[in-house]
Amino acid sequence: MVELGDSFDAPLELVRWFRTARPSVLVVEDDVVFRQALSSYLWNAGVIVSEVRDGSEAIDIALDPRVSFDAIILDLLLPIRDGSEVVEVIRSAGVLTPVLILSALSQPQDRVAGLSVGADDYLGKPVHFVELLLRLAKLIQRRDDSAVLLNRLRCGRILISVETRQAWVGDDEIFLSPTEFDILRYLVRRSGLVLTRETIRSVIWPEADAIAPNLIDSHIAHLRRKLDGLETGASIQTVHGVGYRLQVDVDVH
Repeated sequence: MVELGDSFDAPLELVRWFRTARPSVLVVEDDVVFRQALSSYLWNAGVIVSEVRDGSEAIDIALDPRVSFDAIILDLLLPIRDGSEVVEVIRSAGVLTPVLILSALSQPQDRVAGLSVGADDYLGKPVHFVELLLRLAKLIQRRDDSAVLLNRLRCGRILISVETRQAWVGDDEIFLSPTEFDILRYLVRRSGLVLTRETIRSVIWPEADAIAPNLIDSHIAHLRRKLDGLETGASIQTVHGVGYRLQVDVDVH
């Protein structure tokens, strides 16, 4: 199990990295108590967490083209299809998302077997939370697009500098409020995916239990007005009853 303790025990730079990058992580674990504890820790550190409880669900969501994750935390002893099979199936389908196996099977031969099927890292249970965060950050940073994750994001002709908190369409800078910038950054990072209002709320206002019902819609409307008339190559689409999606309209080279 995860050793209990406040996530703020982690190095400040590590927590700051997670809360800046806001990576999306899929947790695959059938033990309800452990899964909830792990997810709670990750949310507290700044991770956007999705949960599934068996190998079949894990394969379905990992292969869904509408969903994207920065990493997968995977148990091996899962119902229906075990963790090794999950890794084999998604790797054979071309999914390159980093996989961190977190398992009670912690003998050397277990680690070798897990890494051999295509996992990127392996931790035995019980695991210390800070070590898990460190390994997770390294996996995500190791991806080819890790520099983009933290520094520059692009969708269509929209370009965002996370470091300077500026946004441009071509050569034209778009002047945004802090909240508008945060929403646009998240839409760009998850371009092509439908983002529910609740997901947007949890990312933009993580400390708030509730916000005004129309607050997100109001900020989206302001964003649309500022982008209107510019050749963005992308548009913010409303998915009625669900949320929003930033969709690329044209190929930009």
